[in-house]
Amino acid sequence: MTVQTLAILVLLVSFFVMIFLRFPIAYAVGLSSVFCLMVQGQALTDVCRLMVKGISSFSLMAVPFFITMGVLMGSGGISEKLIALADACVGWMRGGMAMVNIVASYFFGGISGSASADTASIGSIMIPMMVDQGYDADFSTAVTITSSCEGLLVPPSHNMVIYATTAGGISVGSLFLAGYLPGALLAIVLMIGSYIISVKENYPKGSPFTIKGFIKQLGTSIWALAAVVIVVFGVVGGVFTATESAAIAVIYSLLVSVFVYKGLDWKGVWYALDECVNTLSIVLILLTACVAVKAFFLKAPEQKVDELPSQPSSTGDPQLSEEEQAAQEALRSHLERKGGFYTILVSGSDDGNGNSDTNILVAVDTVNGYVYGVSIPRDSKAVWDGKSHKINAAFGKGGMTKLAEVVSDQLGIPVDYTVSVDLTGFEALVDAIGGVNFDVPINMDYDDPIQNLSIHFKKGVQYLNGADAMRVVRFRHNNDGTGYGSEDLGRMQTQQKFLKAVAKKMLTASNILTKIDDYAKIFNQYVDTDLSVGNLVWLGTEVLKMGVDKIDFSTLPNEWRSPYIYLIPDETLTLVNTYLNPYVEDRTAEDLHLPS
Repeated sequence: MTVQTLAILVLLVSFFVMIFLRFPIAYAVGLSSVFCLMVQGQALTDVCRLMVKGISSFSLMAVPFFITMGVLMGSGGISEKLIALADACVGWMRGGMAMVNIVASYFFGGISGSASADTASIGSIMIPMMVDQGYDADFSTAVTITSSCEGLLVPPSHNMVIYATTAGGISVGSLFLAGYLPGALLAIVLMIGSYIISVKENYPKGSPFTIKGFIKQLGTSIWALAAVVIVVFGVVGGVFTATESAAIAVIYSLLVSVFVYKGLDWKGVWYALDECVNTLSIVLILLTACVAVKAFFLKAPEQKVDELPSQPSSTGDPQLSEEEQAAQEALRSHLERKGGFYTILVSGSDDGNGNSDTNILVAVDTVNGYVYGVSIPRDSKAVWDGKSHKINAAFGKGGMTKLAEVVSDQLGIPVDYTVSVDLTGFEALVDAIGGVNFDVPINMDYDDPIQNLSIHFKKGVQYLNGADAMRVVRFRHNNDGTGYGSEDLGRMQTQQKFLKAVAKKMLTASNILTKIDDYAKIFNQYVDTDLSVGNLVWLGTEVLKMGVDKIDFSTLPNEWRSPYIYLIPDETLTLVNTYLNPYVEDRTAEDLHLPS
């Protein structure tokens, strides 16, 4: 059993044991996470450091502010005003109190942003009221619980703030705007279901609807609804950040609760804040535990370290001359790595003869925020064991290790990690994301009965599933000899464009959230890499922060001289230093070893 497997086992067992012993769930999550990290060799001090560091974020400060605002408003009589407004809107319907419960939850969720605050504030009033009017207790409770989920969707939701902070690169304001329609749809569906049950059970109607009554109640409740304007429109309009808006909203809710609605006196304020501390402690325990586990498992990859000459002593090594010491220091400086820069060699591992079919060296610069992939023509000349070969034959000779060695030697830069993809996995990935609309660059008409390959596509934008995509990216020429001007080079340009289209669709929020299980299965079945799962997830989050528009491709500069493709030294060196160089210093012509 590996250490990681044991840690996961400890995490699950300790969590369920504590739940069985009736530990508060926040404590169970927190303690089981600590045990998990300690099993993997983390010192308790390091675990505490990770927890504190994880919540030391300006953006996350919005969470306690939103919770405080919800508690103050729930205790300050604002929930009653919102219930009265909801009653004026929908109370006249059959099952009117159920409708009021749902609409009031929508209003209150848009102010507190919390399902628990909604349940505590709205539920404490509405459930007894509904039971008194003849509604079944189970139905009243069910309506309250389900409608409180609107608080997770309707802005300002502190869950949106947490998601935007942890996911990175996502606007809180955009999430706020995106929450209204799903929240409204949820409310409508709940109202339809409640109406059907109310008709069946003959639950009572409320007072008839009147414009005068609605306007009067709206005027009374406007102070409560103004909180939405402060928070949501302030963030969306760019007036202030989510954290600043939450802080302002706390002050506003305090003033409204104490001086306008007078639902709280100063003694009541202290009681409300004491209740708020209890809620906050649970939330922060959960956050710190999750962040600590995430920080441990989602690790940045380690960069490949070149073997450097031994460091001379401070007093000077008597066996080294000044010139030798200077040469050592110059070499050490020449091999100094950039922070957050990784090179990854990605290869398609099947062209029918055991060689690699597609080779792309990918540079990921997490500091400057870009991903750059450079296609390496598979017919590029390479030399090993004193003989000339096409570079894709290195894979057949010694797998990804040999291929990475050859690529690194030619370009004068290290290959930190390798990823070998079975081309069948490429098909599965395209199918998993629901196919891709792609602009096929030329008419394709090719049949090869030996390979059982049939490629027939018209030029233009077409929907491609996995099998179709494989045919398009493998195409080099038609049966009549027409096609790409330079067969493999033209194919690589198509592959680059298609990979960018796949990345754009794959990295959308909807696909990440709904297809993560499919991605994991494809990865396990078709991908061979020396990157850990935590490394891959970390890199994925970094790329997601950058945005798909920061992903670009090109091909190593080259010229064809049968039977090989030869890389052009000067242009290759420029491309390496511009996009691929993981070192602080530029590479020189002496660093490259391109066969002539």
